[in-house]
Amino acid sequence: MAMDEKARFKSVQDRFRDLIKPLRQVADKKWGNAAKIEEFEKLLAAIPKGAAFGDAVDSAAGALREVIAQIRSARAEGFGRIVSEYIRELKAQGTNPTEIGHKWRMGAIELELKPEASQARVLYNQSSLLPASAWQVITTKEDLIKLRTKALEMLKDVQARLPDELVKRLLMDCYQMAVEKRRAAGKPRPEMVPILDLHRAFRVALVADELDGQKPDKTLASAAMPRWAFLHVLDRYQRMATTGEQKDRLTFQTGSQAEQAKGLGYMLGGLDPHQKYRIYCHVLLNS
Repeated sequence: MAMDEKARFKSVQDRFRDLIKPLRQVADKKWGNAAKIEEFEKLLAAIPKGAAFGDAVDSAAGALREVIAQIRSARAEGFGRIVSEYIRELKAQGTNPTEIGHKWRMGAIELELKPEASQARVLYNQSSLLPASAWQVITTKEDLIKLRTKALEMLKDVQARLPDELVKRLLMDCYQMAVEKRRAAGKPRPEMVPILDLHRAFRVALVADELDGQKPDKTLASAAMPRWAFLHVLDRYQRMATTGEQKDRLTFQTGSQAEQAKGLGYMLGGLDPHQKYRIYCHVLLNS
């Protein structure tokens, strides 16, 4: 918080301290053999009468609400200037961010804004790269630069850990295993694999691949596969499948609106900022 915010908040906070001071003195007074009734009577006399005390509390609470409203307004105004400056800088560098509500799509990364709190967070395919609660307080343009840089580094780390050939092999293996599992369970259209099942199978396959030929108690680097990382993997595979010469490749099916409404789909399309997002619910082999 800026110093003027602290000063305004402290002035109201002092009013609350003054209000509870007489009560605290009574609460903290110890009763002992040497205690005098007169001392407690004196403390009681300092406590405001009910109506006066209530009015004072209401007045202090009203002052605090007013300070909070003023601070929110000032933060939102300053935050807007910071974001505008950052967007202008990106455009000058050749990146053309697209504004969608309180979000800016800038390359593979989305920047979601909370102007009233002067906060921002980074998304990939509208999925948070950091924990959902990890909104970052933004006070300078550099804060936004660091946030986006961190997000891009996280995407690069996933790509380095999971090179293209490994992604293609594991996804195909996972799909085939999922089909066999569905067929054994008597599922209709076993070849139409739910994308959520593919995600689960992919996590298992990553662990198995890393443990292959290693000690069984090895500390795993691939145990974590958050949603955003898997979405990035699928986007990369989709790009490879459409630009390569694979005969057998996996394709993604959109599914019904009911399935999408139930959260059974994954949003793809984040690698190309000019491409619209689409939600896919199933995976199918295209031979």
